[in-house]
Amino acid sequence: MNDKIQRLVIEHMYTKDTLFAEEISKLGEKERQEIYDQGLESFKKRLDVGWKLQNYIEKVMYDQKNYDDIEFITEMVTKEWNKHEALQLSDNTVQWYILRLFKSINHRKAYGELCEGDLESYKFFTPDANLFAQYVVRQLFTYDRVQIRFVPTMFEWIYKKYFTDNAKEQYKQVLKKLNLEDPRNKNHDKKPNSLPFVLVPRATIQGKVARVMGLPFIPALEKLYVKHYEESNQQELPSFVIQFMDEFVYKKPVKKREPKQESNEKSENTEKPQVLVTSPAEVTNKQPDVATPKPDVKQASSSKQEHTDIDRIIAQLQQLKQTMAQPVSLEPVAQPAEQNEAQMKLAEEEIGRLRQTIQEQDTQLKAMKNQVHTQLAELLGGARSNYLLSDLYSESMGESKLSRPLIQGQLLNFFNLLGDAMQLEPMSHGYEMGEEFDFPRAELARQFDILSSITGEEDSVRVKLVKYGWSINGQTIVLPQVTELKGVH
Repeated sequence: MNDKIQRLVIEHMYTKDTLFAEEISKLGEKERQEIYDQGLESFKKRLDVGWKLQNYIEKVMYDQKNYDDIEFITEMVTKEWNKHEALQLSDNTVQWYILRLFKSINHRKAYGELCEGDLESYKFFTPDANLFAQYVVRQLFTYDRVQIRFVPTMFEWIYKKYFTDNAKEQYKQVLKKLNLEDPRNKNHDKKPNSLPFVLVPRATIQGKVARVMGLPFIPALEKLYVKHYEESNQQELPSFVIQFMDEFVYKKPVKKREPKQESNEKSENTEKPQVLVTSPAEVTNKQPDVATPKPDVKQASSSKQEHTDIDRIIAQLQQLKQTMAQPVSLEPVAQPAEQNEAQMKLAEEEIGRLRQTIQEQDTQLKAMKNQVHTQLAELLGGARSNYLLSDLYSESMGESKLSRPLIQGQLLNFFNLLGDAMQLEPMSHGYEMGEEFDFPRAELARQFDILSSITGEEDSVRVKLVKYGWSINGQTIVLPQVTELKGVH
């Protein structure tokens, strides 16, 4: 199985089987047969390959601790994978996937510090909280039979210890990144602060695989929980955090509940925390008694007030309609000079205030642009990148004495750092540079920039990829460029 097919399988690890079938229909007969022979037309099999390979990378990379040498990491991961797995992968595929997971040397070093439980050093190598957040969510699902209601609470509790941005929003973004969002979220009328449903079976399976392989971030994050827990005021801790620590970290025996009086039970039910999300099976099996709700006096009063407001608005609209139907007098209405002067003064003050606001916003925008440019220059030109811009500039001036492989490595590091700083990634819709392929004419202009006008009249156009496109944060900024191969059909 060639590199292109290996990458196609991993790149579509979350793609539905029907859509993946469309992708492989574009391949040759031999390549399609190789996919079928390995059973990779199955979503479950592709998912297993993708997640297992990530686990191999995370384990081997930390064991070796040689984060600067991507070739050595690639070699060791490929060796371990091909030793234990039936599907054999190439060095090129493994290195491609490592760079998808860890876009730069600093990301790999930050991962290593996280596995050591050193979050201060983690922040030194990358201020990006997303990497930390992903590992927290994954770690929480490694606990046997953990209930989903613990996950968002524990995530928010530990996240706020080290980062200041919105923990709930970060949690939602991580679920999307890990493809753990339940499809029910699309039709779920959520409140602004509500949390999404989670694909619990998928998350649990991934957690079990990670624990079986003994990935290093699992005990490291647990130590962070313990440290934060012991340093916290126990009376201020959320009840779910205390319960989680007792059950899953300290593994204290669960106390049996004593029988309570009816009045106490009623009070207990009132204070019992609500389960945020349950699996479909739990929803089916649990059938709690539902008490008939009593009419809410406040709600009834509010409803009555709403009707009164509506009646008042309707009356005002009718009055307005009658006023508009009356003939308009064209005679100017005389106003006192003092009133005119007051209105002019108010207008001038408002104009002055708006000008000041625009000037302040313009100053703030310039300051933000300057800050971004400064940070980018420091990242690419300073010690964090080992003065990468200096080496590249020397090469452009003919002053560099670096060998071609070293220059290629520097250029790769340059684009990795850009990806780290601004999530800049090349895009080609899965095609390789110089690759020739047929593409539907109706979709061509939407997916690609075309070097010259299309002369053929067929529904499918034979083209060649000549330039990469670019995306930032997953949003296409520049379309990849193709040229028509004339006279092929």
